[in-house]
Amino acid sequence: MTVRATYRLQFREGMDFARAAALAPYFAKLGVSHLYASPIWRALPGSSHGYDIARYDQIEPLLGGADGFRAMVEALRMADIGVIVDFVPNHMGASPFNPWWRDVLEWGADSTYASFFDIDWSAPKLLIPVLPEPYGLALEKGSFGLHFDPESGGINFTVSGMKLPLSPPSYANVLARAGTDFEDLTNRFAIATPETAEELKPELAARAQDKTQLKALRAALDETVADHEAIHALHEAQSWRLAYWRAARETLTYRRFFEVADLVGVRMEQPSVFEETHKLVVELAGEGLIDGLRLDHVDGLADPLAYFRKLREITDEARPFTILVEKILEGSETLRADWPVQGTTGYEFIRALGGLLTTPEGEQTLTAAYADFTGETADYENLLAATKRTSSCATRR
Repeated sequence: MTVRATYRLQFREGMDFARAAALAPYFAKLGVSHLYASPIWRALPGSSHGYDIARYDQIEPLLGGADGFRAMVEALRMADIGVIVDFVPNHMGASPFNPWWRDVLEWGADSTYASFFDIDWSAPKLLIPVLPEPYGLALEKGSFGLHFDPESGGINFTVSGMKLPLSPPSYANVLARAGTDFEDLTNRFAIATPETAEELKPELAARAQDKTQLKALRAALDETVADHEAIHALHEAQSWRLAYWRAARETLTYRRFFEVADLVGVRMEQPSVFEETHKLVVELAGEGLIDGLRLDHVDGLADPLAYFRKLREITDEARPFTILVEKILEGSETLRADWPVQGTTGYEFIRALGGLLTTPEGEQTLTAAYADFTGETADYENLLAATKRTSSCATRR
């Protein structure tokens, strides 16, 4: 199906698959050939846009899930309309709700997913810049807490409504205060590994089904929280370190998306990462449920060309597949001829349209007003280049 005209739908905030399906006849009347859908993958709770991906292997349940997506595609097909889906290869949500990121928080460099993200493992700690004030003040105010999940058997470090998983070996710091009933688990958690912890946490959850033992465990949690030295020691035992949110600009230890610290860069150039993140894409393309992808922020990829070639290999097997990229082209810049993509999402057209609607006669007046207000007369092109280089360094930090 040839792409003639797309209609973009921003899912969430009241728009879901069922509502989009009902709009199919309207799209057909407009002459739309393809629905261009914002990210459909499972995102962080409360996301209003879907670009903070939590799981690449699931379609967002709140939008209707896999069944709802299939029903929408069927309704669109009846109106002779294809589907292009926004895909986010550059970053994921840096939240414990993201199972890969949660595992990294638990095990640090020993996590199965430690190499999935752009993290500087030579740094002392994985920085989590979420505190509304410096760490020392937060500790002194008693802003930190502990939470036990009776279903999973996990213990979390809490602050400002966020639950950060503790490293299982550090559970021993808490369980040692829970009495002799927990002595065996204390010893076993102290030497826990990623493999053994998966057996120990359910055992702790089962132990907590007993009201007496649950009471002892909660008392141990409360006692640890009340002891500022103990809660600080527990914090220091983690692979991550809480920090004042303003520290993100200078000391962040992972690549973020621009200056958004809760979006962490994904190492898509690694074969195992590419394979894990694209399994559902391959499934949807193979079943003919999607006709193409719009790729978000491709300049954030370490090797865009290699990525596009891999994507072509896994999506073009059954039938032609459209790949469009978010790429901001400036001035006389053109899309690289060796990129195996159909084109961009049209920022260059928007720029040209902006030029058409802007009169050049006002430039001198605006420039004079700027210089008078700021006291600066810097050359615009030099200022633009310097600012881009500074922003680029901050983004890659």
